[in-house]
Amino acid sequence: MEFEVLKELGLSEKEIKVYLAGLKLGLGNVSAYADKTGLPRTTTNDLLKSLKEKGIAGYVIKSGVRYFNVVSPKELLEKLQEKEKKLLGVLPELEKLQKMSITRPAVEFYHGIEGFKTVANDLLREKNSTIYAYVAEKNLQYLPIFHLQFRRRRKERKIRVKMLTEKSELTKNMKKKDKEELRETRFLDKVMKKSDISFFIYGDKIAHIIATEKEQLGIISKNKAIADFHRRTFNLLWYQVRRRS
Repeated sequence: MEFEVLKELGLSEKEIKVYLAGLKLGLGNVSAYADKTGLPRTTTNDLLKSLKEKGIAGYVIKSGVRYFNVVSPKELLEKLQEKEKKLLGVLPELEKLQKMSITRPAVEFYHGIEGFKTVANDLLREKNSTIYAYVAEKNLQYLPIFHLQFRRRRKERKIRVKMLTEKSELTKNMKKKDKEELRETRFLDKVMKKSDISFFIYGDKIAHIIATEKEQLGIISKNKAIADFHRRTFNLLWYQVRRRS
């Protein structure tokens, strides 16, 4: 667990090994660190220098030999907070530079399980909103626990959903809980039957999700005019099926 967290802080796997070894060793020379990590001495020496440059390690000299130590987890957190404060200080200037940009990417692609989750979580950004969704039944079967958590978080944020989907045992059971889950479900088999892709319209964005055991892909496009057009199209279909569902 600590390995993954430290990786997210920008440390390599070998740097993490050395850092964790340092927490156990306290003060130690390069050979002691090499023994503790199982890494070659020259590699260990380079990694300790790298950690020193990042402010995570330091050394003292005794009898001409360098003895290294690493900062405590608390000090590591303080250093990160200090960097965050510096970033916050220049944030207004960075945002000005972004606004000066003539062209910005309008489409974002996300791959794999984490990509699928990233796109799904983006749907929850705006509280008290409505999502217009074409939902593939196949996608609902993928990571069922995540879907339950997603619905709970959506409900907490008071985000409503209008959902067009295919009729199946799964979706019929979901429909029974529409009221408590802030959802309206209608069935549109002609469009959604055996579909692999779900399609969401929210705010000025459109999200496409494929989420099956074989493939996970998420695409977010941002354009108000396009989102508004698809919302109108959705509403036309929505009122055509009416309460037949």
